[in-house]
Amino acid sequence: SPQMLLIQWLIYTVLSGSFRLNLPKVLFMLLVYNNIFLLEITRKVKVPDLDTKDTYSAHLGLLKTCIMQFILVLAGFVIFGFILQEMDINNILFYCLGGFVSIITLFTFWKFKNKPKVKIQKASELFAVLFYILINILIYTAK
Repeated sequence: SPQMLLIQWLIYTVLSGSFRLNLPKVLFMLLVYNNIFLLEITRKVKVPDLDTKDTYSAHLGLLKTCIMQFILVLAGFVIFGFILQEMDINNILFYCLGGFVSIITLFTFWKFKNKPKVKIQKASELFAVLFYILINILIYTAK
């Protein structure tokens, strides 16, 4: 959503001290939209018993939806890595923490695909939100 992008742009601008458009900010915008899309897909994946016609899981099935979620998490992690490189961050801890959050999120999606239960559905929604939040916190605290 444009509102979320504007809020994050303002936060990033305040933290970086510059309103100038540069490669890290463009990458950051890509990351925000990637993560918004991940949240939207994850929000619209339901267990088969609760599935409705307006969900991604109903249209694509759990496997294809899970593949889309995997692609978005991996793309988010790659963009995250590029942002850290552009910010000249060489601390391996940030990359490891981002990788850890990505792996946990991927594992939750995979678990839901294999055992679609309401608790795992809620956990996948939670981890999609945590992925969004923690990747942003890592970027904000990196510099």
